[in-house]
Amino acid sequence: MLAPLSAVAQTPPPVAAETTPEAVQTAAPADAASAPEMTEEELQQAEARRRAASEVAAKLAAEELAARKRMRAYQVSERERQRETRELQCVIKPVMSDEEIKKCKEVWR
Repeated sequence: MLAPLSAVAQTPPPVAAETTPEAVQTAAPADAASAPEMTEEELQQAEARRRAASEVAAKLAAEELAARKRMRAYQVSERERQRETRELQCVIKPVMSDEEIKKCKEVWR
């Protein structure tokens, strides 16, 4: 059952907690000057994590490239195998039916 239109119009819209005046006043500024500086050890740890992530990404990229190369080589060999199979199906004889001629034309194109 639906509420009457007058009841819907009288209810105030919900207010998000972040937009209330109290929340706006107590929110800390997010600028870099108010953030504490990182210690040398923290900087080194962050750099080590960044390097490790970079190495993992490089390894994944290399593995993906190798997989693509393997797939390409497989596709080429598969096409060659299929071509050879088609060529073996076409045996040229002195007398051939129209169907045999058509098949050989498709194979040798």
